[in-house]
Amino acid sequence: MTSEKLYEVLQLMVDLDAKLQLQPSLNLIRDNLANLASQQATPQIQSNLASGISAFSAGVSQLRSEITPSQFGTIAELGGEEFFAPSIANTVREQIERNAMTPSVASAFVGDIAKRRTAYLQTVNVTLSGLNSLLSAQPPEADLAPGEAAFTIPRELFENKLGKLAKELSFISLMMEHMSEAATGEIQPVELEYLASSIPVVAVAAELGLLTLLANVINSFLDAWKKVEEIREIRERLKAVGVSGAASKEMDERIITTVEEVVEESTKLTLSTYKGDGSRRNELENGLKVDLRRLFGQIERGLTVEIRTNEPVNGDESNARELSALADLAKNLVFPVAAKMPMLLTSSEILEGEVSSKKVTTTRTSAKKTAERSRSDV
Repeated sequence: MTSEKLYEVLQLMVDLDAKLQLQPSLNLIRDNLANLASQQATPQIQSNLASGISAFSAGVSQLRSEITPSQFGTIAELGGEEFFAPSIANTVREQIERNAMTPSVASAFVGDIAKRRTAYLQTVNVTLSGLNSLLSAQPPEADLAPGEAAFTIPRELFENKLGKLAKELSFISLMMEHMSEAATGEIQPVELEYLASSIPVVAVAAELGLLTLLANVINSFLDAWKKVEEIREIRERLKAVGVSGAASKEMDERIITTVEEVVEESTKLTLSTYKGDGSRRNELENGLKVDLRRLFGQIERGLTVEIRTNEPVNGDESNARELSALADLAKNLVFPVAAKMPMLLTSSEILEGEVSSKKVTTTRTSAKKTAERSRSDV
């Protein structure tokens, strides 16, 4: 984790707590529960308690739209998952409802959360203050670009080998170049914002149009992946009741077909505004199919992509609208858990760091043969 990333997430927690008034609302719930436990209930105490619960729930409900999955992962690494999880409001409300006749129990529960959350926020503020001091009261420089794409690469993809990691970086670079050329007619420079270790994170700066295209392509795949997961569940249920063979192969065929369809659709979307010559378009189309199929295969194995946006410069309203639309798209990038038995890329394709058009065709052909065998087996 870089100092910039740490500073960003610490500041985010402080700003969100102040903006959404989470701790004051939680303290209000705690105090009124204590009043209920120590004295006869009055309408005013009940009203104050209801106000606190309502305010806390309203603030917590905004966390989903304010914190990206990547940021929440960092918050969890820093021990703050419990205090910024969207489920915390439901947990508090359930305890209050469950102990309606014994407010002292609910009071103790909420009091414990409020105490630990206060201590955690104090630690966050102290750490943030320390970082400011270490950096001569100058926070780390904010991202220079209006938007960036941060690729988190699981170590399993490159087996902790530097050469294989280099191939992963080359793949990201080549894919972004292909997409930029397809979208604008020329290759746009994709600049490295930063490279973090631990679980490698590569953040690249790109123009908003390219980032929007990337977000739309990934969202299309994630939508298709929901269907893939449903097919997987059906396949496992069939196996559980002793049905296998042709039926199981048909499910595998449907998964491959679903992914190939989204590759085709995403390629068309990427090339929808291309105005270059036909021969180059064909080359780009072939390259993009390879890129996107590999990207989706990497996502199946645990790769994630976070699209980040920054404040518009010089009050540019059109830029602000584009940033807002991109931010809305980015919030929907919720990635699946890495598959235990990946289907879209073989281990050799991962290790070689390249998937040729011939391999894509071969996969489709084998899928068709599988379907033919399935029909002949029935």
